[in-house]
Amino acid sequence: MIISTDLKSGVDVFNKKIIDQILVETDKNLTHSTDLVLIGGTALVLKYNSPRSTIDVDVYTKISKELKEAWGKAEKKIGVQIPLARSPIVEGPYNMEDRFVVYKDLPKKWIMLLGTKIQL
Repeated sequence: MIISTDLKSGVDVFNKKIIDQILVETDKNLTHSTDLVLIGGTALVLKYNSPRSTIDVDVYTKISKELKEAWGKAEKKIGVQIPLARSPIVEGPYNMEDRFVVYKDLPKKWIMLLGTKIQL
């Protein structure tokens, strides 16, 4: 399942297929709606098909106890450990929320995935 291990750091890196899978499995374990604003490498991998992989899933939003538990169950089911964390250093520009776009590529019931629109 792991795409590769970075040779310098020894850290596992994950591709779009694996990130998609953990998000779908996490959604199956939830019972309430939650928003996840994806940032960093995860947003680039999922929304903009970056050829790079990511070592974690960074979010702009708070992570609820239910989401943490659902994420942990999903990790066990698919056999990976992917760190999920709220980034402590995100300072978005004024009205950043106006540029959020919804990721509609995955079948989800409870998670609304959001990211910022990037003009390429």
